[in-house]
Amino acid sequence: MKKILIILKKEFLGRVKKRSFIISTLLLPILMPAFFILIGYLSVKESESQKPKHILVLDQSNSFRFDNTPRYIYEKTLDDFEDAKQLFINSDYFTFLYIPESGAEGNPGVTLFSKTHLSINETSEIKSVLETQVREKKLKAQNIDSAVLASLQPNIKLTERTLSEKGDEKLSNSTITFGIGYALSMLIYMFVMIYGSQVMQSVIEEKTSKVVEIIVSIVKPVQLMMGKVLGIASVGLFQFILWVILFVVFSFAIMSYLPQMMDGNTAMNTSHIQGTDLSQVPEGMDWIQVLVGIPYAKIFVLFLFYFFFGFLLYGAMFAAVGAAVETPQEAQQFVLPITIPMLVSIIGAMGFVLQNPSGSVSFWLSIIPFTSPISMMTRIAFDVSWWELLLSMFLLVITTLFMLWVAGRVFRIGIMTQGAKVGYKTMFKWVMQG
Repeated sequence: MKKILIILKKEFLGRVKKRSFIISTLLLPILMPAFFILIGYLSVKESESQKPKHILVLDQSNSFRFDNTPRYIYEKTLDDFEDAKQLFINSDYFTFLYIPESGAEGNPGVTLFSKTHLSINETSEIKSVLETQVREKKLKAQNIDSAVLASLQPNIKLTERTLSEKGDEKLSNSTITFGIGYALSMLIYMFVMIYGSQVMQSVIEEKTSKVVEIIVSIVKPVQLMMGKVLGIASVGLFQFILWVILFVVFSFAIMSYLPQMMDGNTAMNTSHIQGTDLSQVPEGMDWIQVLVGIPYAKIFVLFLFYFFFGFLLYGAMFAAVGAAVETPQEAQQFVLPITIPMLVSIIGAMGFVLQNPSGSVSFWLSIIPFTSPISMMTRIAFDVSWWELLLSMFLLVITTLFMLWVAGRVFRIGIMTQGAKVGYKTMFKWVMQG
């Protein structure tokens, strides 16, 4: 155990002291929000500075009117179709909208010509102009006032609340809670991929440089593998904890200025947010109480558990691959099968967990150890029962221990093997012989 701790300390300090680690840890929490703010700012500026686009219109049905907007200027032509098409080709018009005589009600034949591929928004906006007028005509033909119809459209504000067995009510929002769980699952995916690759790369470098021959004369190969996996896992945990601390500091700083940014009708202090009178939550500010009511301590503890054992599970496999091969290129054939379960988890979170968190697919994704670190973090937002959570954690621990045992046997033989072409069959023999 002492030798494992020495290797762990070496791997941990060797990475934490690097300038790249310090810069990424300190700057990423600032750069990420700044990046999205910059994207939003540039998008607004581009929209404001964009000149109106001219659209040539040939309406042979004489059924539509076209009002200019800040984005589009419609110019009608009375030419026939071929002349109008030629005019469009030889001019700087953005698009050419052709409406035949049969297109009065949006029948087939309405065509939008362009010199380059249009964006979805551009096509949808022009299509919406036609659909709105066709709808108004159909309503008028049925003696239905469009303004009256619009006033009859319901606009229900649905408030979500969870009700405990004791009868306690608490505001909830599935979008916010799922977003937090999904963000944490993405962090697990990111850390496993980044630091798992570092485990594999470190083993390959020491094997090819013959340094490992000196190391294994002092420590056992299994101790070397465990030290590397635990050391790099601790780097990931340390970085995450630093991010949490920075996030909390920034959040308190923002919350201290929040009442000043609100007007008198919506400002609320912390004591009001934490109150139990749910009927007095200001309009539009429900999300603040939802955020306050989220069990962060439970989520944080579960994240640490699934991150740690998830990384040990995959880190052991990455270490075994690194010991079996001699170059990163050779490792690619083994890395893809390792990453497939994580990709299935990420895709399943949006395709199954979000759509039906209590469904059978969501359940099994959060129970199977190779997908549970990511899938269970997204399901936690939907109040997973304790027996499911405990079963998932138990199976993950058992599978991780078994995978560490398997990886250790591959590592013990593979780390000293040179010049041999290794495949799955060879690695299976090492497990049996180890």
